[in-house]
Amino acid sequence: MRVLIQTQGLNLSREDQNHIRQRLRQTLSRFGEKAIGVTLYLRDTKGPRGSEDTDCQLVVDLEDTTAVVRDRGH
Repeated sequence: MRVLIQTQGLNLSREDQNHIRQRLRQTLSRFGEKAIGVTLYLRDTKGPRGSEDTDCQLVVDLEDTTAVVRDRGH
């Protein structure tokens, strides 16, 4: 399964990226071959002002549909 992580205004360590990829693959493994790919978008909404607000959007491409989940937090 293809796993992409795109960030804007955030720096993720290689270790964090690998951990996220592993968790996504593990979580979506129940869909088997139907899970084509997943893209995780993370964006810092406050910029350099010091806040920890982050937009998160997860797009899961399945064989016959696409699921999108969004959240904001820190």
